[in-house]
Amino acid sequence: MMALSISGGFVVENEAPMGGLGHAGHLLIRNSKKTTISMTNPTRMTRQGFPFAFDPSACETCGGRCCNGESGNIWVTRDESRALADALGLTLDAFTQGYLKKVGYRTSIGERREGENYACLLYDREKGGCTAYGARPVQCRTFPFWDYFRERPEEAAAECPGVILDENGPDQG
Repeated sequence: MMALSISGGFVVENEAPMGGLGHAGHLLIRNSKKTTISMTNPTRMTRQGFPFAFDPSACETCGGRCCNGESGNIWVTRDESRALADALGLTLDAFTQGYLKKVGYRTSIGERREGENYACLLYDREKGGCTAYGARPVQCRTFPFWDYFRERPEEAAAECPGVILDENGPDQG
């Protein structure tokens, strides 16, 4: 098995020699949290320990449902804040002042009230998504594979149109 590290903490594992596709055309892409994308069905991601799969192509049309709803925190590190600032063309100080809030000893992206809901300050309602999508923090990039949804797959499916509940389990069909 050949493994090649690529950006974002992902590892490509190829079970075939000489860089070909593995068994039955499988090229697995994994990150340290064991998220797997099967290249035989690239619209179906699974993560070890989660009773559902995820179709990332649903993000294109969902309108950013994971970016708004109940009030909450999107935790960011200093490096993530710097990447977000760069993506928005801001200095780190300007980004910190305009987008971040301190919650205890941690830092979260702020939110704004929209009717009865809250939206992330990076959410663009007209665009229907994140203004800094390519630089999203880990918490956003790992949605819907959050520990909260591990025991609540129906709630994940209600919140995210990309969640695939399957009576045969996430690795089937």
